[in-house]
Amino acid sequence: MLYHVWKWKKEKRSEERKGQAAIEYMIVVTTALMLLAPMIMAAQKSISNLNKDISYLKGYEVLSKIKDAADIVYAQGPPSRLTIFVDVPPLILKGAVKNNALVYWIGYPNRMNSTVLVFTNYPVLGNLPTVSGLHKIRVTAEKINGVEYVNITPIS
Repeated sequence: MLYHVWKWKKEKRSEERKGQAAIEYMIVVTTALMLLAPMIMAAQKSISNLNKDISYLKGYEVLSKIKDAADIVYAQGPPSRLTIFVDVPPLILKGAVKNNALVYWIGYPNRMNSTVLVFTNYPVLGNLPTVSGLHKIRVTAEKINGVEYVNITPIS
């Protein structure tokens, strides 16, 4: 009989210890999550800012590549033409070709928009692609009324 009482007390103690271990585990995990949450949020914010900077730099790279092609075509004069491929980044709101400038407006969520400008030494006309992805662009030197300019046209 003494053996059965001792065995019963031992089983009861092990069950109590299992419950205590589960509560301790919950406390440790909850504390770890509370300590890691601010670090995870800070890392996520940094990654978001990095993506915005990457879009700006890729937008500048696209405009520079178009400008370089326009420089070559303008130097050769009409009717020279060149076809290039550019990879337009996300977050581009709109693009424009104005006088002697190529412009992209980049939209950032929860942040001020940014403008990417690349200037040329000659007049340019045409359109810039704004949809994210790979685009084919034709750059052509043309002459109208004695004025030479470069025409930039996205090709579907």
